[in-house]
Amino acid sequence: AQKAGKDPFAFRYPLISDARTTAVLLAADNLTTWRKSLPAGHFWGMAMAQWFGTIVCEVVEVSQPVAGSLKIHRVACVVDCGTVINPNQVEAQMQGGIVHGLNAALFGQVTFTAGKANQTNVRNYRMIRIGEMPQITVQIVPSSNAPSGTGEPAVPPIAPALANAYSRLLNQ
Repeated sequence: AQKAGKDPFAFRYPLISDARTTAVLLAADNLTTWRKSLPAGHFWGMAMAQWFGTIVCEVVEVSQPVAGSLKIHRVACVVDCGTVINPNQVEAQMQGGIVHGLNAALFGQVTFTAGKANQTNVRNYRMIRIGEMPQITVQIVPSSNAPSGTGEPAVPPIAPALANAYSRLLNQ
């Protein structure tokens, strides 16, 4: 989409023929109108994934306060996970999956010395801190399909959405 000079949402609409996926994309497009008027130095990216019958679209907003750093301001997540029994649980699972994916994308490195892992527990494995947490918004698309997975489906799209936003930052 970036190479074609198109908005990533507009770029995807003609490529999708599945009604559920289109509904998720449209809901994410409508949820993230903030992306059209970001402050100077802020950039956004998006990605979609399907996992265990669940369709997810995530949009991130980032900035680079100082060279070599990255601040994630917000993540918007739209999910169609079939019939929802407990919406609060779906929201919590999606938030947790996003945090897990951010940890993997930003800090997912284990180093070794003499064949032994240096990061053996949370005390010496870097993870996102509370002060670094972005605002996370989760919107559930109503569905009459059978219930499907939550939590894990939030993980796959966050790294590509982050990479897409970072690419926009680098190509400003």
